[in-house]
Amino acid sequence: MALIVAIPYFYVGYWAFIIRRSLAVPIYRQQALGIGSVTIFFFVLLPAFQYFSSNFVRSLLIAPFFVATLYWVDASILAARRSDPLLRDTVHWSRIRFVFWAMILAGFILMVLSYIGLSTSNFIVSLVSDFLIFFYIVGPFLLGAAILPIVSRRSGDASLRRHLTWFGVFALLLLLSFLRFLVPGHTQFFLTWSGILAFAVALYPLYRSVKSLVPLNRLKLD
Repeated sequence: MALIVAIPYFYVGYWAFIIRRSLAVPIYRQQALGIGSVTIFFFVLLPAFQYFSSNFVRSLLIAPFFVATLYWVDASILAARRSDPLLRDTVHWSRIRFVFWAMILAGFILMVLSYIGLSTSNFIVSLVSDFLIFFYIVGPFLLGAAILPIVSRRSGDASLRRHLTWFGVFALLLLLSFLRFLVPGHTQFFLTWSGILAFAVALYPLYRSVKSLVPLNRLKLD
């Protein structure tokens, strides 16, 4: 089942790399490369999660995906700032970005330590650890869903604005997919099928994000 969901992501990634080859503007090529990388991670990780049952192995497999997603969100926000006529630093991202990088790194380290048997009885330390691990998992998508739509409206580049808006929608859908684990009284059936539905629905805004890098409407008018 995971492979069936992963194959369309490979298709979107394939077109992202094809579109990248046809683009001349460096910033567009970088954005297309980022989308292609995210989709390839999906294509590899979804079947791998079904094959490996160890949570420790899964955390090691998924770490590059979360790091790559945060890097992509970070690069996209900085790119949008460069295309802003006023060069506005939305939410002071140029400074606080280092805090988020430190948080996702700390969350990954704590998750690995928890899997190898490290435990603590201190309530505050445990609460902070749980928060950092939670941010490590949902942080990149939370930032993408919350900040990218804001910075996209400030960009003076129409194609980049549409691209970032659609990627923000994609991040929001993936964020909701992770938050489904917080639903009380959930069953394995609910987790499985809600996850499949979320990944399938998120495919469309990701495809539109790639497609928006090519100004098809302006080409038709010409």
